[in-house]
Amino acid sequence: MGVMGRDWDPAEAEAQRREQAARKERKEREQRERQDAQTRANMIREGRKRPDDEFLGLGVVVRDGEVLLWSTTIKQVLGPLTCAQAGIAGPVKTRGAGTAVAATVAFGALGAVGALATRGSKPFAYVVFPDGTLHQNALSDKRVAARAQADVLRFNALAAKRD
Repeated sequence: MGVMGRDWDPAEAEAQRREQAARKERKEREQRERQDAQTRANMIREGRKRPDDEFLGLGVVVRDGEVLLWSTTIKQVLGPLTCAQAGIAGPVKTRGAGTAVAATVAFGALGAVGALATRGSKPFAYVVFPDGTLHQNALSDKRVAARAQADVLRFNALAAKRD
């Protein structure tokens, strides 16, 4: 008999170990994302010249027709450049990715941005992909917001060339 009268279950112990490892991995990923956001903001504030395929204000990079998450450590493809659209919206506060997906299904990609923007938090830049995927990047200050506005124009022009 184990703790509290229950027998030790190896499957349950393994499930708990996996859950703990997943929580640790998620926490580390969130920390990396915060560090990357700070790095991007510092690059913008310092006025560093960046390659034309980097959109620091949107938090994305375009390579070989694919839009990737801008990161110093991880490579994550967000979606295709073709038919993607970028923009800036007012404050948003969601309860997670599920809210964004549900709003996208209900209102369409641009309608979802409008519906979510009414909830109140920080303004954000976004990229919407043809499959309804929505990538958001919080705009932390005026310089970052100004850079995001310029990046939206550049990104949409580049995406329009690919259509």
